[in-house]
Amino acid sequence: MFYKLKEPCSFNGKDEYLDVSEKLHYFLQAKTIGIRAVFSLNAANYGTLFAVYHPDYFLPDFSICVNMGYLTVMTRCGGREMIWTDTQACNDGRIHELVVNGQEDGLAIWLDGRLVGRERDAVPWCEFGYVTIASVGRGIVQNQFRSWFEGEIHALEIGTEPAESSVSASASISVKTPLFYRGLAGVENYRIPALLVTPSGVMIATADARMETPGDNPNHIVRAVRRSLDSGETWEDVRLFADFGGVGIEGGAAAIDGQMLMDDATGTIFMIYSHTPAGIGSRLSEPGTGYESGRRVLTAKDGSLYYQQPDGRVTRELEGNATEYTVDAYDRLYRDGAKAGSVCLKGGELSIAPTSFLQIVSSTDDGKSWSEPKDLNPMVKAPWMRFLGPGPGTGICIREGRYQGRLVCPVYYSNPYQIYSSGVIYSDDHGETWRMGQSANDERICDGEPIHAESVQRYGAMLGECQVTELAGGILKLFMRNPRYQRVVSAVSTDGGESWTEFRVEDSLVNPFCQFHLLRTEIEGEGTMYLFSGPDHEFMRVRGRIWSSRDGAETFRRGALLECGEFAYSCMALLPDGTVGILYEGRDMTLYFMKAELESCTDCEAFY
Repeated sequence: MFYKLKEPCSFNGKDEYLDVSEKLHYFLQAKTIGIRAVFSLNAANYGTLFAVYHPDYFLPDFSICVNMGYLTVMTRCGGREMIWTDTQACNDGRIHELVVNGQEDGLAIWLDGRLVGRERDAVPWCEFGYVTIASVGRGIVQNQFRSWFEGEIHALEIGTEPAESSVSASASISVKTPLFYRGLAGVENYRIPALLVTPSGVMIATADARMETPGDNPNHIVRAVRRSLDSGETWEDVRLFADFGGVGIEGGAAAIDGQMLMDDATGTIFMIYSHTPAGIGSRLSEPGTGYESGRRVLTAKDGSLYYQQPDGRVTRELEGNATEYTVDAYDRLYRDGAKAGSVCLKGGELSIAPTSFLQIVSSTDDGKSWSEPKDLNPMVKAPWMRFLGPGPGTGICIREGRYQGRLVCPVYYSNPYQIYSSGVIYSDDHGETWRMGQSANDERICDGEPIHAESVQRYGAMLGECQVTELAGGILKLFMRNPRYQRVVSAVSTDGGESWTEFRVEDSLVNPFCQFHLLRTEIEGEGTMYLFSGPDHEFMRVRGRIWSSRDGAETFRRGALLECGEFAYSCMALLPDGTVGILYEGRDMTLYFMKAELESCTDCEAFY
């Protein structure tokens, strides 16, 4: 052994490191190398535990680093870089042991006693170039980028014999199922999870299917659904629907940001999403509803106006005679019964307004089939609104109080100044008609002055994606994403979502400007518990955690750490087997499904 850390060291991720370059010649001459490192970290930023490099080169010759919490070992072999990255993040604050053995046939890597990686090649484990530095706690410096380690290195041993692990292999710390992933059903990637369980025990998961290219709208995005009949143990094949056609970012139409809710009285399941024509996204949506007197406005290439009637007929006047055109529920245009393109794609003979349309579909068979889409813009969108979209996540059906049975869906929308505000839409007739409530930004005091969703221009006043839950007595509480506080903010409604008061910052709910989810659960003998899922980091979408509240969503405490690596949008549901199901965006643009015991959601030691 030619190097051994004298004592445990803590590194601040900024300027602390150990220069061990005097041992470099031993490292370079070794045909066999054994490294054992014992470490702990909470940080998710990029940082190097150990590296051998030249400071002017872009990549080191050999390094052990962490990126977004995932261990990575990189070495140069055979004129190329050989990179191994673990599939399980380890920035959970616990002590881990890493063993890396390099020999003439490549690398073998153990983490916590488990063989997690083996990279074989016909060349030695590393072929060094011109290197001058070996360091612990810092890697290469290039263009002012510094890969400082943030955490503790409890032990580090390097020798010319293979190292051995001192711990027994542990079982997998959690079980997660990749539910929507790149290439599934030929789709490029999926995003935006929503999860719902029906009274018959069927679990429905939905996501955006971003067909040819990644990214929000403008893009070709359709709805994707998978169902489970056994609390997530097995899943049916994915089904795609609400496809408005086109291809890719430039030419595809979107059905983005799905949100689900169920009518407790009828059992009908609703899904709400934002539909935008090709070339139009949230930032490019123009103000307006796209309707006049309940008729959708269509514009011809010469600028003349047409009107789409509720039955699909197209007229030249609001109540005029039918023309040769008709439009179906998926915006396909027909002339004298023959296909004539689409009103939501580029180059069509007639086109809808370049704005966003809030649409709804429903299912009466537990998500097996879905109705044709219906536009909600004439009922809920104000003429000054540009983009209008769901929470996303889930809506609720009010259980008690004056507004019992009311369907409530959280939404957010932008004004002419591209400032977003949050609120809800609601229905008192089982989803037949809907109304828009006031925004939590309406008459809110911000920086000492009252503001209004329609006219506010302050970026710091922005409210975005949101979730709503019901408190005792039918009172509603709206939780909202915002760019100002690195915390979730909230407001309360005593009139079923028609207006909002008591705006405040939820100090215990950390948030890096990312969607989150809220779930109300009932524990037998203990009453109501509220669960909150989201990233536990102020600036990065990592360290997915559940928070819990037993005092009516007044205060929350940290519970289970579900995923210490990448964790973005999420959605939860209480499953028939008594566990909590979580669908979340994880690594490699994959939506994972995971289950947690309800009791663990209040236990900070659960899972990790």
